[in-house]
Amino acid sequence: MNASAPPVREWNVTLVNPPSAPGTLANREGAAGLGTVYAGGSDFFYPPHTLAVVAACLRDAGHSLRTVDALVQEFAPQDVTDADVVGVFVSYASLDVDLAFLRTLRSETSARLVAFGPAMRFVGKHVLASGTVDAVLAGDAEASFPALLHEASLEESVWREPRLWMPDELQTAGCDADGFVENLDTLPFPAWDLLPVEKYPLLTVLSSRGCPDLCSYCPYAAAQGHRFRWRSVPNVLDELVWLCGRFQPARLVFRDPVFAYDRARVVAICEGILQRGLELHWEFESRPEHLDGDLLRLVQRAGCQWVKIGLETTDPALLLSLRRVGTLEEARDYTKRVVDVVGICHNIGLNCRLFVMAGLPGQNVEHAQHTRRFLAALRPAALNVKAFDAYPGLEVVPSQAADCSAQLEALKQAQDALHSQRSLGGLLTLGRRLVRDTLRSPRPRSRDEDPHG
Repeated sequence: MNASAPPVREWNVTLVNPPSAPGTLANREGAAGLGTVYAGGSDFFYPPHTLAVVAACLRDAGHSLRTVDALVQEFAPQDVTDADVVGVFVSYASLDVDLAFLRTLRSETSARLVAFGPAMRFVGKHVLASGTVDAVLAGDAEASFPALLHEASLEESVWREPRLWMPDELQTAGCDADGFVENLDTLPFPAWDLLPVEKYPLLTVLSSRGCPDLCSYCPYAAAQGHRFRWRSVPNVLDELVWLCGRFQPARLVFRDPVFAYDRARVVAICEGILQRGLELHWEFESRPEHLDGDLLRLVQRAGCQWVKIGLETTDPALLLSLRRVGTLEEARDYTKRVVDVVGICHNIGLNCRLFVMAGLPGQNVEHAQHTRRFLAALRPAALNVKAFDAYPGLEVVPSQAADCSAQLEALKQAQDALHSQRSLGGLLTLGRRLVRDTLRSPRPRSRDEDPHG
């Protein structure tokens, strides 16, 4: 996506991650950019990786860039006063508040408004019909946004009527028919220098996109496609060296849907981290069958602190119906592999976080109780419980609301029990350390004691 020639016209572009609705937190990068909205009390969100890479691509194309992350920065109308174009990161989960933000923006600026983000593949027509934007980009905006501005530089009529731009209409170089960037090595590193990184508890890396598995409930394949697209090992390592040297992130999260799908690539990345002496604290997510003892020990040596696995449910028939596995035998092996991975992580001191869901299509309270008992016996380092969201592109129907609530209650019992066990374990560990340190400390001498014996 890097531009070698100057643009026909240099545009002043401001990219905005909109604010959340009062009492909520809009994590637009959640669910592969389709978004997650948390009720009041949650403070977790991913930095706007999509916006940062789009900004880098536009800057490389020769345009003037400014960004505003209204999750952590105050947004004011003067932020877009000098902008020719304002790009707004819109997600499915935060769609209503994002459209409200666009309406307000429409009344405050004469700049061209462009909506972008993975969700535009599914809700772009709705955004266009709202009458708040001049353009909606349905493909990967890293490629389509520079292409749109190039077309607008050549022909002002591009802005004549609001339009939903499909991937093939902008003739974006380097994209497949679905508008996905094919060679991820052509993308520049995220423009974190344009964002308030000091306000983020972590930074993110995407070393691959897409997932070849067919899970019917997963938004990642819907947003990124089923074709596994990966960055070369040297390209990933160059970014890690750059991140360490420029930003020194305290925590780094690989946001790949299946980071360890290509085992040899992960081995090469870890060996590269070790050879370069990079001091990183990082984490990743993958399927349990991608992991084994040797690989887990290697990622730990390379600085990995957390491994994340989507268990979802332990019921074999449900795993099969959700296409998490292909046969009932694979379902039984799947849960066994989860047990193996959690056990290995526990033995070597590597944290393993499991994710389970309530309200999955076909799931009932008995399924949730079975999963709860499994988790009570397994005791992973951490557990996340969430209700299934029927994201666009999934074509599945969630459980009834009442039954979903009962499932959530059952699974959160496991989460609460695990949290209590960890809290008690932490207190016991602290107590043991205090006792150990007291025993190791020299006994205070009285005034009459000779220090030399």
